[in-house]
Amino acid sequence: MKISFTPARLQDAPTLARLDKESFGAMAWPEDSFRSALRNPLQETEMAVADGKTLGYVLMNYQREAPSTACVDSLAVSPDARGQKLGEQLLLRGLETAANKGFQEVQLEVEKGNAPAEKLYEKYGFVPTGLLSGYYNGKDGTQMKLKDLQGTGAQLLAQRRQELAEKLGGIPSHIFTTAP
Repeated sequence: MKISFTPARLQDAPTLARLDKESFGAMAWPEDSFRSALRNPLQETEMAVADGKTLGYVLMNYQREAPSTACVDSLAVSPDARGQKLGEQLLLRGLETAANKGFQEVQLEVEKGNAPAEKLYEKYGFVPTGLLSGYYNGKDGTQMKLKDLQGTGAQLLAQRRQELAEKLGGIPSHIFTTAP
């Protein structure tokens, strides 16, 4: 299966909302939230698509309180596409974009106990920075931050990129380039 990565457009909001619902159930973003994000020039959403089906997305936010801090607002992978390193590919693409835009740090929130997500974020250098009591419909969350994206963080991204490429059987260019 050949996966391409492409920027989301406003007309993709219903698709993103459906995917979010499949991934997060009651905690999913409504379609209006995706429409708002897709209209915002300081937010970017990239989708992973194969055979005409959206398999995942990463939504990055570049308008946080701290001007040097970007945010992974949301990352989702279709239940049918899990276990194929797609979430890792999307995260890496989002982090590399933030680094290329000059951001020093990236933050995110994750539901406490979501072991696959927590493990992925820790692999990429994120460390817990706070507890978010009741953040996810009454369930606790953890705020995490990746620091020094332009220094040691950039080195870690390069290392993870190479490891991921090796796991996927070489350096498939479609992972690291955006479809036209």
